[in-house]
Amino acid sequence: MHLLRPYPEEVVGSMIHRACRETGIPLKRLLPSVTGAKISNQSFVMTNHIMVSETFGLSMQTLLFLHTLFPYTICFMDPAQKEKVSRAVLSGPQPGRSLATLSKNAIQGTSQLRLCPRCCRDDLRDFGLSYWHRHHQLPCTYVCLKHMCMLRSSTFSVRPGTCVPEPAAAPCHKIQTPKGIPFEVICRIAELSAFACNDRSLRLPQVKQAYRQRARDLGYGISSTQLLGSAISADLASFYGSEFLHSVGCGMPSSSRPWPALLLQPAAENCPPLKHVLLTVFLESAARSLRSSTAHMKGPKLRDWKAVEAAAIRTMTDELAKHRAEGKRTAVADLLKPTGMLSQYKHNKVMFPRLVAWLKAFKASADSIRQTGRRPRIR
Repeated sequence: MHLLRPYPEEVVGSMIHRACRETGIPLKRLLPSVTGAKISNQSFVMTNHIMVSETFGLSMQTLLFLHTLFPYTICFMDPAQKEKVSRAVLSGPQPGRSLATLSKNAIQGTSQLRLCPRCCRDDLRDFGLSYWHRHHQLPCTYVCLKHMCMLRSSTFSVRPGTCVPEPAAAPCHKIQTPKGIPFEVICRIAELSAFACNDRSLRLPQVKQAYRQRARDLGYGISSTQLLGSAISADLASFYGSEFLHSVGCGMPSSSRPWPALLLQPAAENCPPLKHVLLTVFLESAARSLRSSTAHMKGPKLRDWKAVEAAAIRTMTDELAKHRAEGKRTAVADLLKPTGMLSQYKHNKVMFPRLVAWLKAFKASADSIRQTGRRPRIR
């Protein structure tokens, strides 16, 4: 079977459904012919059936990278994982392997096919028909970047189903955009999503390094290596709104570690691309953090070490008086143990100058088992 070649950036589902309309063959009958597999439905945004590319006169690589959302799904993967997944998908369907996870990530937070009325008019003028553009189907994309206008939401699901008409003939309605998120932020999400779908050169280690540097520039750094991940997560949730994040599958349950904090870790984590896009836009748009560098650190608040030092000296003075009354000498460790300061004293002596001076005087006295200097002769 020979079908018409695809139009620029036409998503693979649009190509197959257009073939149904032009041939008059029902989708469930056409799919086995096009894919060579006994299937009755096919993802609208993803495929790795080699016969699909051959049917439309394309190489498998051209089909995957120009007419599916596959490049978007692997854009933020670790380089080794990206190479492994690409080889597996390009080799075609394999027993026990599935594109289900990739397809899920490709349409995360998306339910209906989207269209741009102005693109439809342009397509009708240029090609005599309209078609579904792949960039319009990217997660959290509400704007047509070509015309800078809001997209429309069709009544057809982005998931496999019945045959879909061309967008110019599809019933549609105003798209539900996130409440409280500025238009320029919505546009930036669309831009970064399209960039992720087109670019093949992103490397996850460099991306994460950029995240961490930007976070430090915004004032979220604790040290040269540590960041306030919990503060970034809280501010990101406030920036987008919990309702929106939950609706697109990027909520942050209190029972688990927030995903923005995980993305900031140097280790490679294969998180859905939408989370990378949302974090990037937040870090670009966020104002400098006004939070204290210790406000969101886990564990107890910073202690008043001068007060701790004074209390330790009082405790040791009392302990020393007891040992004198019993007529026995003692060691530094025996005096420090009741204060709970033994470890801090060993590793951070510079923080406790008064304690160091007190112990120095003690070690030079006759009360110390290991006396410094000359001990008076006992007759």
